[in-house]
Amino acid sequence: MSQLKYRTRSMSSPERKQKIYFSCHPDDCAKYFEEIADDILEKQDCVIWYEENREDGWNQDEHFRNLGQMLMLVIPVTNKFLKEPNRAKDLEFPYAVENHIPILPVMVENGLEETFNQVCGELQFLDRNNTDQTAISYENKLDTFLSSVLVGEEQILKIKEAFEGYIFLSYSKKDRWQ
Repeated sequence: MSQLKYRTRSMSSPERKQKIYFSCHPDDCAKYFEEIADDILEKQDCVIWYEENREDGWNQDEHFRNLGQMLMLVIPVTNKFLKEPNRAKDLEFPYAVENHIPILPVMVENGLEETFNQVCGELQFLDRNNTDQTAISYENKLDTFLSSVLVGEEQILKIKEAFEGYIFLSYSKKDRWQ
């Protein structure tokens, strides 16, 4: 059965980190995982789960249970992803849409915009190869998207501080033994 692997900043523990799943055509993982993971981890301290050998045997129920725990699905958009049968497009993408898991498509090959819209609908994508100097940069768009989906480290600390060390215990006299 295929095993999930992960990547974090400095390969730290994935415990208590926000979970992202990297999904792609099997031929695209080796090409695009490292660079897209680096882009994301530069912006957010999270854990990115992925499968190196996507064509190995796998348990669909277990896989969808794992996918259901993810806060976001990241997909490099390639010609192979759009035009060839693959689990990322045919199973994981529809699962994320159906379960309202945010999807971050990253366009890594040029000239696929029309095909992408036909296959994936009018979903917004980030163009990693955009060279238009007047457009908002890929890095800024990525930061904005990640900030809209993931809770920042500062906000997590504020939430933890608000709940640490305070216990209030109350009981009703009606519950007391007579």
